[in-house]
Formats: sequence, C-alpha cells, structure tokens
Amino acid sequence: MPHKNIHTSLLNTFSSTLVFLVVFLSSIKGIAQKQFKCSTTAEIKIAMENVNPGDEIIIASGTYTPNEKYNIFRHITIASRFYAETDGTVDKPIIIRGEDPNNPPLLQGPTDVYDGYVFYVTADHWIIKDLKMKSGSKGLILDNANNVTIENVEVFDIASEAIHLRDGSSNTIIKNCYIHHVGIKNPGNGEGIYIGSDAKEHKDNFDPYCNNTTISDCTFGPNISAEAIDVKEEVDGVKIYNNEFDATGIVGDSRNDSFIDVKGINTYVYNNKFSVNNAGINAGVDIIQKKPKRDQELIIQTGYRTAIFDNTFNLGSEGTSTPIARFKGGDPYDIHMWNNKRIPNTPEPISYFSDDITYSCPTWSIVPCGTLGTSNFDTDIALNIYPNPVRDILHIGTDQSIPIQEVSIINLHGQLLQTTKARNINVSTLATGVYILIAKTHTSNTSTIFTKN
Repeated sequence: MPHKNIHTSLLNTFSSTLVFLVVFLSSIKGIAQKQFKCSTTAEIKIAMENVNPGDEIIIASGTYTPNEKYNIFRHITIASRFYAETDGTVDKPIIIRGEDPNNPPLLQGPTDVYDGYVFYVTADHWIIKDLKMKSGSKGLILDNANNVTIENVEVFDIASEAIHLRDGSSNTIIKNCYIHHVGIKNPGNGEGIYIGSDAKEHKDNFDPYCNNTTISDCTFGPNISAEAIDVKEEVDGVKIYNNEFDATGIVGDSRNDSFIDVKGINTYVYNNKFSVNNAGINAGVDIIQKKPKRDQELIIQTGYRTAIFDNTFNLGSEGTSTPIARFKGGDPYDIHMWNNKRIPNTPEPISYFSDDITYSCPTWSIVPCGTLGTSNFDTDIALNIYPNPVRDILHIGTDQSIPIQEVSIINLHGQLLQTTKARNINVSTLATGVYILIAKTHTSNTSTIFTKN
C-alpha cells in the first residue's frame, strides 16, 4: 500500500510538472521571434499588419507593386504603398529585409504614376535593409519614428524627396544606401535626404526635433535635382561622413546649388568625397540661419555650430569660384572648417557669404582636435562595434592583431565621458543619444559613431 501511494504521488507530481511545462512552452511560443517569408505583395501586406517586436519580414527577390494604397490620417492624409505602424523595442527591433542582399527586392508604386509614398513608417525600432524603392511621390518617409536603421537601401525614380525624416523622428542611422534620380516631377523639392521640416509646418503639423541622425557610407547621385542632404532648422546633431556625392543633374538655381544645406545645429560633415562634375554647384555646403516669418515664434536652434573637415572636393573647372562653405542666409555663427582638400588646389574664395568662417578645429569637435588633420588619424582600421544601437554593453570587434591602447567616448559637444582599455564597454549610464567612440593604437586613432538607447 505505501508503494501505491508513492507511485500515485510521483504520478501527480509528474502530471503537474507536465502541465506547467506545456503552459510555459505555450507562453514562450507566443512571444518567440517569428519570420514572415514573403514572395507576393499580399504576403508583405499581411506580414506588416501582423508583425510583433522581434519579428522579421524577409522578402524574396522580385518586384512588388501594390495596386492600392494605405490612406493614413495623422496631421494630414497620407497615402502609401507600404506602411509600418507597429513598434519594435530596444531588445526586439522589427526587421524588414531582402532575402538576397545582392539581389534586393523592389518595392514600388505603379510606373510613372507617382501618386503616393513608397514606404511610410510611423513606428519605433525598425531595421529596414537590403531593399530597393521607386516610383512614388516620395520614397521612404519616417514620421515620429525613432531608432530606425536604414541600411543598403536604394531609392530612385521619385517625384520629390527620396528619404524624409519628419515629425520628431530621431536617432536614425542611414548607411550604405544609394540615392539617385530624385525630383523627377518636382525638381525644386528633389532632395536626397531631407531631415526635419520647414518652420511653417512646426506649429500645427510636425515636431521639428529630428535629432541625432547619422548618414554614412552612402552614394548620392547622379540626378538628385535639389540638395543631396537638407538639414532643417531646429534639427540637432546630424553627422554626415564617409559618403560620395555626384552633383550631375542638380537644378542649379538660387535655391538648389549646393551639395548640403544646413539650417540646424551641431552638424558635422567629414571624410566625404564631393564631385562637382561641372554641374550647377555654387558651394559645397550652404549654412543658413533661418529667420522667423512675421506670424512665427522666434526660432532658436538654427544656423550655428557646423564643422566641415577632412573632406575632398573635386571642383573641376569651377575650382577658382566654388567655396567649400558659405553663409547663404541670416547670420550663422560658430562655423568651423579645416583640413579639406580642394582639387584643383585653389584658394578658398572669400566673400561676404563666408568671411566669418573659422578655419580651425573647435574645442567642441566630434573628435579631439589633436587627432584630426594629421597622419595619425586613420579611417581604414576596421573598427567594428556591436550592438548599435546599444543599451548596456558595447563590444569592439576590431581585428585582435591591432592592439587598442585606449578607448574614449565623447558626446557631440566634445566632452570626454569615458576612458578605458577594455573592448567590452559598459555604457548603461549614458543618456539616450548619439556618441563618438575613439580607439587609439600605437600608430593611429580612428573613430566611429554609436547610438545609446
């Protein structure tokens, strides 16, 4: 009899444990990452409507053209062919990507119609990569979408702007993208990347603070009809580096005659290559202090603290007349420019547009001035960091044969926050935002950008 009780007790315990495991595994299954494999437009639509944090939408190579548009009402009614509205999280971003990075799928509107956005995002923590987008009124648009990464995306054949970060969309990373043939129907509004919004839209429509954007390793042009990048007033902390710009096809009128327009603050333009190609370029970077209109409140964050350094400008036959930077409106201040290369090697034209530019490195530079403009600043070291964005521990995956003597972290105002010799760095105490990491070896220094969530 005692044996029977023991067996019964063990059976009951096993049954209870089994029930617990079934319930536990069911709950895990409900929150586990899901992959949506898509090979039709309908499957992409279903995936984007049912995606959850941590899920991945994988699109097979091919062309995807929705016949209908989403009509979304936010500040204004917006129509888009593809629409993302579900938030990811810091630990579980939502990923949408092409299955084959070497043969990316094409998301597009009907050919020659240009009657809606191609891809519209109103959600946080998305990774959008290995895709092509074409044939829309605008290409890829972010409204109030934070911590979004756009990687290896080609945008072309667009009526107006290719990529627009708008309505408080901050902490955006754009890298390894290709933007060309933009402004097909509206040449005066054919910017490659447009960050923020015009002041007249701020009060009633859009949050102007689209801060902490990094744009790196991208190719701009040919045939971007307006500026390749336009940084609007009140935008803070844009970093533009390691990109290539081709001005062929720019309108070249009084509004659109530079590679980059800067109306925001704390903007850094460095290590880029610009090629005029005898196009309608009258300046490399135009810096503008936006004046408020009569019925607008005073704009504070506009037209100051811009740094332009370590760039190469291929000026062609315009070498004697084209400044690297000029003031084009208002009274910009605290503008610094140094260590840029002009080809041909002509003097920087001085005029009333640019006579207040300071030709030296400021104390608030993105990296310490002692490491810039000298042979010990090496951008060829493979300084790989992950994860990026990061919440707690940032890992440096540089080739182990390259000994790192010291690692420094500074903010966008040039303030030193941390120094360490470790390759695994605890950044959990840093505030949310964008930071610069500088790695020092026995022969050189190199830097990269990371975002803290």
